[in-house]
Amino acid sequence: MKTLSILRAGCISLLLMGCARAPVYPASPSAPESSGQAVQEVSRPESTAEFEPPAEQSRAPSEPSSLPVAPSTKRNYALPPDSYDGGHEGVRSLWEELSAAEQVALSVRSGCERACRALLSMHRATERLCELASDEPEKKACQQARQRLREAKETVRRSCQRCEQGPSLTSDD
Repeated sequence: MKTLSILRAGCISLLLMGCARAPVYPASPSAPESSGQAVQEVSRPESTAEFEPPAEQSRAPSEPSSLPVAPSTKRNYALPPDSYDGGHEGVRSLWEELSAAEQVALSVRSGCERACRALLSMHRATERLCELASDEPEKKACQQARQRLREAKETVRRSCQRCEQGPSLTSDD
């Protein structure tokens, strides 16, 4: 019986708390208060969106907008691409992977082994990106990726001379 009374009192108090008055947002910060009561200003965020992807020029207006890409976690080298259908999202993902691997490869002070692994990852991403390239902007991205790979290979070759278990450092591969 006593437990039932406690439960009933708890439910009533929860209902009353739910009926509490909501905070008042003034129309403008300089508006005078007509009732003479002080109004506590509550700041509201301008936007709840944390990330807005950049507008894409190549995307047709009839296509749905893409979801924001989660920030990448730091890793020693880029991972090989997962299986996916391709298209704009696949090319964008590979381009980001290529960029991450390029940063590692170009910072050869982190060690030749790590730079060589990054080059291997860049090579995989470039090959997959070029396989998926179907329209003119994607084919241009493929050519840019190949150029970036050649430049990264040259940078690593100057510092490391060769990669033991990595890709060939000649520019024609």
